Amino acid sequence: MIKKTHIVFLSFLCAALGGCGSSRPVAEKETSPITVVTATDLHYLSPELTDYGTGFMRMVGNGDGKLTQYAPEITDAFLEEVEKLHPDALILSGDLSFNGEKTSHEELAGKLFKLQEQGIPVLVLPGNHDILYPFAARFEAETVTRTERVSGEEFRDIYGSLGYQDAAEKDGESLSFLYELSERVWLLLLDANTEDAPGRIKDSTMQWAERQMKRAEEAGASIITVTHQNVLAQNKLLSQGFLLDHHEEMEQQLKAHGIALNLSGHVHIQHIAKSGGLYDIATGSLNVFPHRYGVLMVDPDGSITYETKPVNVDRWDEGKAGISGEYGDFEALSQAYFDACTRKKMKKELEALSVSEEERAQMAELAVEMNRNYFAGTTKPEKEVTDTEGWKLWKEKGAELFFGKYMDSMLEDAGCDENELKIERDPRS
Repeated sequence: MIKKTHIVFLSFLCAALGGCGSSRPVAEKETSPITVVTATDLHYLSPELTDYGTGFMRMVGNGDGKLTQYAPEITDAFLEEVEKLHPDALILSGDLSFNGEKTSHEELAGKLFKLQEQGIPVLVLPGNHDILYPFAARFEAETVTRTERVSGEEFRDIYGSLGYQDAAEKDGESLSFLYELSERVWLLLLDANTEDAPGRIKDSTMQWAERQMKRAEEAGASIITVTHQNVLAQNKLLSQGFLLDHHEEMEQQLKAHGIALNLSGHVHIQHIAKSGGLYDIATGSLNVFPHRYGVLMVDPDGSITYETKPVNVDRWDEGKAGISGEYGDFEALSQAYFDACTRKKMKKELEALSVSEEERAQMAELAVEMNRNYFAGTTKPEKEVTDTEGWKLWKEKGAELFFGKYMDSMLEDAGCDENELKIERDPRS
């Protein structure tokens, strides 16, 4: 079921949506929707930095299901789809690279430059993995060696023409900038991953952002903000390290200026959080099953629609899969890989429990299914979960385990579809 709300402030999004940085004529813009594609957590790793050997595959297999070995294929397929869609802007909200490798940044930037040459403005923001990340490495057989990473200044140099060059305003203390998508729709990208304040938007940047919000009010424009870390908690167990350090202050600032929409990522799950009139859409990681990106449509009447779309990867080398079996398409491979990563975590969680192998299998398979659905933003209705034997075993035997608590938290969104949001213009405005 599509989430809906009526928000008075969105009446700004009518008629005059003339385009800044778009290949579409202004006259067409006035009668056509504005389209913005948003994606996050690409975790792109250059093929030059790995041999896809046993050491590398073991490392990625211990993660949350990121298909880092297929990052180039996923990214290329995604950018091909964006080119066909030809939105008015593409936003990438952080963790562009796997672990901040300079080679990965440079290679990805080259791909994004080619897309921008097709008349699609590309706006990028760094994530916590992108700047001076300590684990930037090259992988060869069982050997891991450090590789060059980038500073904030180098990040700006590499991606300079992707948002920063055409920004209406830039913050001198961070990589934050204001991009005027049209006369009435402005995008405010806020950097919380500087070298000296990782995870926090600096006070000076908050003050700069306040000035941009006031400018927008004076100009009759409205702002959509973009962050890497979340402004609102997407899950009660996934808050520390995922929320901005001063998220409450940020939330209040956005509400004070009538801002109703923030776009974020970082948590890798597909989820939409709401507090009062403020929404924080955390689009799932492009590199994790089911590999989706978000599409925002701003209609001439002021309504906004958000929905996700899956990336169709049709060129991939099965030899890099990292799991056994034959798979007819990339989606089936990706799901199997994601499930295998969850089962590996389940094995560690369930080993200490006094349960039979059959009971352990029931518990594991329910956890695998719930985690897969949760990352995809499609949690089943509560009764369909709680009536299963696996759930009863979890409550009886594993309620105090992390995954038991995590499964409880998933049920707070039981029956919700986190892949769609409709914000309608208030007819009274």
